Amino acid sequence: MLLVNLRDLSLYGFLSDKARAALPTAHWDYIFGSILAAVIEHKAITIFTLLFGISFALQLRRVAVGSGFPIFYIRRLLVLLIIGVVHGIFWFGDVLRYYAVMGFFLLPARRLRPLTMVVIGLVIALFPWTLFYQLNDFFNRNALPSDQIAASALTTFGGSSLSEMVTGNVSYDWSIRLTKWSFPLAVLGRLFIGAAIGRSDALVEPKEHIRVWLWILMVTMPIGVGLTLFASLNADRTVPLALGPVIRGAASLSLGLAYIAIFILLFHLPLWRRWMSPLIAVGRMALTNYLLQTFVAIILFYGVGFGIGPRFGLIGTLPFFVAIFVIQIALSRWWLARFYFGPVEWMWRCLSYGSLIPMRKNLQTI
Repeated sequence: MLLVNLRDLSLYGFLSDKARAALPTAHWDYIFGSILAAVIEHKAITIFTLLFGISFALQLRRVAVGSGFPIFYIRRLLVLLIIGVVHGIFWFGDVLRYYAVMGFFLLPARRLRPLTMVVIGLVIALFPWTLFYQLNDFFNRNALPSDQIAASALTTFGGSSLSEMVTGNVSYDWSIRLTKWSFPLAVLGRLFIGAAIGRSDALVEPKEHIRVWLWILMVTMPIGVGLTLFASLNADRTVPLALGPVIRGAASLSLGLAYIAIFILLFHLPLWRRWMSPLIAVGRMALTNYLLQTFVAIILFYGVGFGIGPRFGLIGTLPFFVAIFVIQIALSRWWLARFYFGPVEWMWRCLSYGSLIPMRKNLQTI
């Protein structure tokens, strides 16, 4: 998610084609951008969304035995919505708001069988919503052309005024939500699939379901790679326009599931587990790290901070990605050695339960 988000957080995504071509890194930016689009972009948000669906289902498994689960769940989503709205004021790419709003639809579906939830999720996620994209002309009849909107956002985000940056971000956020109104539906479909995985025993007891994850990998990886290659070769010119996003959505969903399966399978190998274990702390503080990544990037690249901007091109975001993520690994491990939860996770948990939960560990045991 960080690597993909740095495309826009570095302001590179707002440059015109001419401005990108004028950068000294243009050749490498093109190569890196192609790899990013094929291997990571859309797959990262798919994994993140599936994991949120899984987490909601695991919460249900733990507390559904009590009659107060719906109230707890609703309160939990409302707190997440507030966090997402605040985050969205500064970063138009926030996804937490959509997880919160779409998460409400998981509550009435909690009694459905996992297979039924998978089918519903696939239908919602892969339905060709582009059939209704003519509605964009109605919603955006008074909007500026997209290149002018991007140029205005680049100027605003590169400026030194915090108030103008926030105003410009909210305005830009509103404009892209009108043109990408099907995004929440894609999120909903993936949440259903993630919740189905969380409802099954395949994730709760992965060691006993290695064959299941091998089967998932063998099915989703060929489909994902094949559809990604098909989409990369300008497949939209050989298929109806409405099916282009469906192909890309199916590719990202298939590869997202394949990546999760690979991670689970590798984690059960002792050598790989040692290499991957530092990521556990980052995962336990996923919400805190996600928000922190945004504000660190704004301080680095936006005009209200150091104002680095897109001068190093897209390839130039790689060193920043490595530095930010390595620091977050170290900080997450340090923090969780002293506290039970990440700071935002702790706040979210306290507000969800309506009580103050102990956070600090006994330092004598460290």
